Amino acid sequence: MMSRVSKLQKLKEQVIKKFYNLTSNKKVFSIKQMKYFLDEIDSFFQLPESVSNPKILDLFEKEGIIKEINLNFKSYNYIRYIVDNPSIFQIITSLSRTVYLSHYTAMYLHNLTEQIPKKIYCNNEQREKNNSEKTKFLDQENINNAFKRKMRKTNNIFEFNGDEIFLLNGKFTNNIGIIDMTYNNEEIRISSIERTLIDIAVRPDYSGGPIEIIKAYRNARGKFSINKLNDYLNKIDYIYPYHQSIGFYLERAGNYNESTIKIISNKEIKNDFFLTYGENFENLDYDKKWRLYFPKGL
Repeated sequence: MMSRVSKLQKLKEQVIKKFYNLTSNKKVFSIKQMKYFLDEIDSFFQLPESVSNPKILDLFEKEGIIKEINLNFKSYNYIRYIVDNPSIFQIITSLSRTVYLSHYTAMYLHNLTEQIPKKIYCNNEQREKNNSEKTKFLDQENINNAFKRKMRKTNNIFEFNGDEIFLLNGKFTNNIGIIDMTYNNEEIRISSIERTLIDIAVRPDYSGGPIEIIKAYRNARGKFSINKLNDYLNKIDYIYPYHQSIGFYLERAGNYNESTIKIISNKEIKNDFFLTYGENFENLDYDKKWRLYFPKGL
């Protein structure tokens, strides 16, 4: 009499084929997603009760169909099952429906930099909250005090296959300007070029610094809509006047016409602002048009 476990072995090729048919070439699975597909297989073949999901999963792992990986960030450990060596970009954007690739990584994937960054940045927006700070009066002293300190950085970092992965918790924006993009035949979630140009101006330390950002703005010419960028900027409604940094970058890129720059320069400028964090005034130059302090020699 054939044992119940041997029935699974007998159906092995059919079970594997069914798995591929169900998943439609999907390459990365959460625990919940994997359970769903294993339940579907169990139901389809009417396997005995003794053939549990772990046994089907064990079969897939032994056959080299599936590999389990752990992404052990400081705040949370993510378990994923992968098929056919997906890119790190697809693995990262599987962490959550709200996680997307951002900053230097988005610059690279949009061909805005010639560098190949070893650090991979992804953003998981915070939940919406009442922005009590918005009601505060933003005076020059508040700005000076905020930007004389080093930029606050995440410690939610994990190393995977030689890459450092930074999981950021950004301001809630309802994922404005976040798109799906095909990269090497994979679907990944990423900030659009317009959103990327905003994000890198807001967090320069995650973007290679001002020189790399100027190059990114130069390389972005003809690839994005300045009106869309401005619309995103209005809707995100930052406390600090990052439009002054964005206008400065557009001008320093050197290849934008005046009508493009004017869309940003028409926005109100009330205070002096800073391009980067943590610099002493003696290390800074000043742009009168944008009322912006920036590193000397830039």
